[in-house]
Amino acid sequence: RPDAAIVVVDASNLQRNLYLVSQFIELRIPFVVALNMMDIAERRGRRVDADALQRQLGVPVVPVVGHKSNGIDKLKQALAHAAVPPEPDWPLPPPMREAVSELVPVLDGLPARNHLSPRALAERLLADEPVSVPPEGAVARDVQRLREVLQAEGIDAMQADVEAHYAWIENVAHAATAPVVDFRVRGDSVPALAGSAIPDRVEQAAPEP
Repeated sequence: RPDAAIVVVDASNLQRNLYLVSQFIELRIPFVVALNMMDIAERRGRRVDADALQRQLGVPVVPVVGHKSNGIDKLKQALAHAAVPPEPDWPLPPPMREAVSELVPVLDGLPARNHLSPRALAERLLADEPVSVPPEGAVARDVQRLREVLQAEGIDAMQADVEAHYAWIENVAHAATAPVVDFRVRGDSVPALAGSAIPDRVEQAAPEP
């Protein structure tokens, strides 16, 4: 396992990239986020606040411009502060949350052998996803019993897990982004965050046809 890792996040496709971040969190490896493509995100009408994203994730977030090597030195410095963030409280359906809570204490050393947090391993086992070191004996029987409980409740564990991750992602993205409003100052186009102070003699630009 690496001492630390860099997770590159495309700001112009933030939610899709945050799914990778959510999976990386479950690996419990220290990491930093390199936030790339911020200019493209702004051209598409969204601005990503790196500081807000850092607060949401609990790891260093460094804006970079990869093709210009901007921010690379700061990224290298940030690696010294790479962190294992708190694992989010994924908003799982109550029966699955209960099944995870029941399964975690009996997993013993399996999470470390699978390089996953105990909760992440429990969720994968309940969803019948393949893992490197599967459970055996009594633990395997517990997993099967809890899968049957969820099925009886009409819960697709894999779908519930994915939906829980995306609900968390939506909250993180909402807290870390804002729309860019286009204003014109004496004929020049000036991007500004929605709701920010607007100086005198500034008129909001008409929408592009």
